[in-house]
Amino acid sequence: MTVSELIEVLEKLPKDDMVVVRGYEGGVDEIVELEQARIALNVNEEWSYGAHELLDPRDNADGDDIVRAIYLRGE
Repeated sequence: MTVSELIEVLEKLPKDDMVVVRGYEGGVDEIVELEQARIALNVNEEWSYGAHELLDPRDNADGDDIVRAIYLRGE
């Protein structure tokens, strides 16, 4: 999902609704921070990991498999 697609969806929702992310073991947490990040695409194959990996801000890796992203952090 791109930022543009997310905005389009969010514009249709009630402005006072909470935004949450899945908790570590269960439940949900409120979004407390939004961060611009870079991620490496499709690097994790283990079922318990997300498909992509956040890069350290100091990592200067480059290539077609490195993209910009918006990372929503929970509590």
